[in-house]
This record gives sequence, structure tokens and C-alpha cells, in this order.
Amino acid sequence: MIYVKTVNPNHINIVIQMIIGSCLCHIQILLNMLLEFLCMIQSVITATRQFV
Repeated sequence: MIYVKTVNPNHINIVIQMIIGSCLCHIQILLNMLLEFLCMIQSVITATRQFV
């Protein structure tokens, strides 16, 4: 309990912001990968349509 009292609230805020920031970065990377994957699928579909 003493440890909790000595912790600086600003420090906790910084840690929370860092965690949220890293999560957002990971989400953005995943979305970019998903978009690239969808573009790849679309190009494959258009290529197969040209052959058919």
C-alpha cells in the first residue's frame, strides 16, 4: 500500500499513454498488412479474369 502512495500519478499516465501508443501502432501495422493482402487478392482475381 505504501508503494502505491509513493507512485507519481504522472508516471502512471505516461505508462498508460505508452501502452496505448504501442497498441495503436500495432493496430496500424495490422491494418496496413490487411490492406496489402486485400490488394494482392484483388490483383489475383483480376489476373484470373483476364485468363478466363
